[in-house]
Amino acid sequence: MKFNATLSIGLSGCVQSDVIEIDDDDLAGLVGDDLETAIHEAWQEWAWNYIDGGATPIEGSKDSL
Repeated sequence: MKFNATLSIGLSGCVQSDVIEIDDDDLAGLVGDDLETAIHEAWQEWAWNYIDGGATPIEGSKDSL
């Protein structure tokens, strides 16, 4: 199965899009929510290839580690 995948960061024109293919054998027998979950998991795996970032505590802040 092929599907269009998109990822936006909310800025105009800042969209990544690709066609993702999931092997039909991996989807065999899946219907409804199970099929949606498999597609969503494939999208998540694809999306993580385009996301980079992190968070660090600010020294001296009340709740810093």
